[in-house]
Amino acid sequence: MPLKVLLVEDSEDDAFLLIRELHKGGYELEFHRVDNAEELTSALEHEHWDILITDYSLPNFSGMEALQILSSRDLNLPAIMVSGKMGEETAVEAMRAGANDYILKGNYARLIPAIERELREAQVRQAKRLAETSLRESEERYRTLFEASNDAIILATKQGQIRDCNISATEMFGFAKSEFHRLDLGDFSLEEVLKLVSGSRQDIGNGFIETVSRRKSGETFPVAVNVSLTTIKGEQMVVAYIRDITQRVLAEQQIQRQLTNLAALHAIDTAITTSTNLETTIQVALDQVVESLKVDAARILKCNNQNQELEFAGGVGFESNSPRWQSHFSDCIVREQDTLFLRDIQKENLAVDAIEFLVKKESFVSYLGIPLIVKNRLKGVLELFQRQILAPDQEWLDFLDAVTKQIAIAIDSAILFDDLHRSNIELEAAYANTLEGWARALELRDYETRGHSMRVVKQAVQLAVAMGISEGDLIHIRRGALLHDIGKMGIPDSILLKPSALDDDEWDAMKQHPIYGYEMLKPIGFLEQSLDIVLYHHERWDGSGYPEGLKGEEIPLSARIFAVVDIWDSLINVRPYRGAWTKEQTWAYLQNTAGVELDPAIVEIFGKEFVRFGDTREILMQ
Repeated sequence: MPLKVLLVEDSEDDAFLLIRELHKGGYELEFHRVDNAEELTSALEHEHWDILITDYSLPNFSGMEALQILSSRDLNLPAIMVSGKMGEETAVEAMRAGANDYILKGNYARLIPAIERELREAQVRQAKRLAETSLRESEERYRTLFEASNDAIILATKQGQIRDCNISATEMFGFAKSEFHRLDLGDFSLEEVLKLVSGSRQDIGNGFIETVSRRKSGETFPVAVNVSLTTIKGEQMVVAYIRDITQRVLAEQQIQRQLTNLAALHAIDTAITTSTNLETTIQVALDQVVESLKVDAARILKCNNQNQELEFAGGVGFESNSPRWQSHFSDCIVREQDTLFLRDIQKENLAVDAIEFLVKKESFVSYLGIPLIVKNRLKGVLELFQRQILAPDQEWLDFLDAVTKQIAIAIDSAILFDDLHRSNIELEAAYANTLEGWARALELRDYETRGHSMRVVKQAVQLAVAMGISEGDLIHIRRGALLHDIGKMGIPDSILLKPSALDDDEWDAMKQHPIYGYEMLKPIGFLEQSLDIVLYHHERWDGSGYPEGLKGEEIPLSARIFAVVDIWDSLINVRPYRGAWTKEQTWAYLQNTAGVELDPAIVEIFGKEFVRFGDTREILMQ
C-alpha cells in the first residue's frame, strides 16, 4: 500500500533501518528525509504527508522542536517519536508535545502496528472534523458522511436520549433504526459515555475510551468510544463514535497468554540452568504449570533409575497433607508410555480407594497424565488434576508439550549430575550457552539467516555421526558449526544486510568473514579444535574457494562435512535475493557439485543416510 513518510533523521543508517522495516510491512514508500527546522517547514508547506517519524535527538535539531513546528500547523498529521533510549518522563513529555506514539530504536517490531493505528486514528479525526462541519453546514452533507462511517455513530441529547444513528449502529447493536428512538445510551451499558456527557469526566473529545457495551441479544462486547458535543438547530447534542474492538481485544489476550507462557518457560529454563537442585527446579516447574495452565493441582513422579519405579518428586494444589498416594493412572502411563486423559474420573472403572481419594477427598473431576521422555527413555510422569471438566485447546496443549519437555530435560539433567561430576557439566553448559549466545547475537543482526546456525549444528553433527566421527570430535564439530559465521560480526551492516546482490568490492569484503571469525576465536583455548570449520567452511574441493584456496583433502575433514550441510540449509531456506529451493532441487545441486565444490564421498554418505527414494522422493534431513 502507498505511504508518504516525512522522516526527521540525521543518520542514514537509522533511516535505512526504518525504511527497510516499512518495506517489510508491505508499504510502497515515498519518503523525504530532513534534519533541520528549515527543511521540515518547507516539506510541510509544499507536500502532503501521511505520517511524520522523527528522531528524538539530532545534532542541530530535536524531535521536540519538530513537534512544535508540526503543532503550529493544523495538518492532522500523526507523529511518531523514535529514540535510542527514552525514559518514561521523556516519553510523557513527547506525547504532551503532540507525539502520537514513541518507538525505541531496536524495537522496530512495534513500528508497523503503531503506524497502522495512527493512520486509522488520523482518518477518524478527519472524519470527525468533517462530521462536525457537516452538521453545522448541511444536513445533506452530514447524512452522507454519517451513513458512510464504518464506526457506529449515535446522536443523543445530553440526557442520553437517542435522536439518530447510522446504519453501522444498527448492524453493530442489532436494533432496527426505529427502535433506537425509544432507547438511551444507558440501554447499551455505556456508563463511561454517560459520565462524559454529564460532565463528571474532563476528557470529552480527547480520544477513545474503552469500555463494554451490550447488543440487543444481551451479548456484551468491548468497544472504543469517542464522544464530542455539537449544536444542531440550537440544541446541544452528543455525538458518540463507537467501534467494535472485539478482534483487537482477542488478539491482545492471545498475545498476553503467549507472553505468560513464554515467561513460564523462561522461569523453568532459568531454574534448570541455574540450579543443581532437582527439587527446586521441579517446584518452579509445578508452580508455573498450575499458574499458566490454570489447573487446580499438579504433581511430578520421577522414575528411579535403579528399579524403574516411580517416586514422588513434588506436588502443588492438593488439599490433603501429602499427595504421595500410589497412582493407578501413572502405572498405566509407564506401561504404555503414552498420555492418559480422563475427562470425568467418576465415569472410569477405578478402584474404590482411588475414587475415595480423588473424588471424595480432593473433588477432582478431570485427570491428565503425560510421560516425561528424553531420548526415548522414560524419566517420569507429570499429572494434572482439575476440579471441573477439563477442555484444553490447541494453545494449551502446545504449552503443555513445551513444559513437559523442559521438565523431562530437568530430570534427565539431574540424573546426569548424579552420575557425572556436576562441575564439569556446568562448565560445558556455560560454554554451550555462551557460544549459542554469540550465534544468536549474529542472527539478531542478520535477521534473514535467523535459525540457520542452530539448524546446521544439528545437521552437521548428524552427518558426522553417520561418518563414524568420534564422540569427542563431535563436540568440536558442534562448536565450529555453531560459530561458523561469527566473523560476520565484523562485516558492515550496509553489506551484511543488503537486500540485493553484492558488487565485487562488497563481495571481497564479505569473503573476509572466515578470517575475522578465526582471529576473533583464536585466543580461546578450548575452541582451538573447532576453528577449522570457522576458517575453511568456504573452501572448495577444486581449490577455487576462500580464504586460502585449499584443494581436496587439504581441506580439514570437519570443514568438508560442514560445507555439505551449510549449502543444503542455505538453499532450502529463503534469502533476500532469492526464494527457497525445493529439497529435490537442492539434492540435485549437491550431486552436481560433488567433486567440484564438495567432497564427493561426503555427498554420497549424505545421500545414503539422509535421502530415501520410493514412489515419491522424501528428504529426511530437516
